Amino acid sequence: MAAGFRRHKAGDPTAASVKNMLRRIQMNEREMRIMLALFNRVQISLSRGG
Repeated sequence: MAAGFRRHKAGDPTAASVKNMLRRIQMNEREMRIMLALFNRVQISLSRGG
């Protein structure tokens, strides 16, 4: 990941753990849109070097 959060090695369960965690939250559509907007902002910030 660009944020340096996830290690880049084979068998790292971080991505699967995050995916499972987000599934358990059971967000409604509005909450999901807010979360996606947040992730989008983080991605844009990281791509600009901030």
